Amino acid sequence: MPEKDATFWQTVLLWGGIVLTWAGGEAGRVLVAGASGGIFRWFMSQRRRMRDGALAVITGVMAAKYMSPVALAMIEATIGPMRDETDIQATAAFAAGLGGMSVAKVVIAVFENQATRLRGDRNDG
Repeated sequence: MPEKDATFWQTVLLWGGIVLTWAGGEAGRVLVAGASGGIFRWFMSQRRRMRDGALAVITGVMAAKYMSPVALAMIEATIGPMRDETDIQATAAFAAGLGGMSVAKVVIAVFENQATRLRGDRNDG
């Protein structure tokens, strides 16, 4: 029985080390920064429900993955070129995670408005 326990904990430590190594890499740091931005946004909200927190983290990760290049360009256009490229990428990922839900709502509203307008044009013709 003790041998099985040792094997279990060795496996847990191995996988924990793999996750920490991945999180310390470039891709992991971007996603962790985006998740942190989502958590930060959730903490700043008026109502803090766990479901909303989980959605904020997921949205932050997705926004960091796909919107961090845009956030990086916006930061560099506003502030100017940065020296340390790895830190600015993490900052851009955090900003994308922070604004991910808001940007997603704006984009969805634009698409819905456009769809409504197109439906209205078809009905008139």
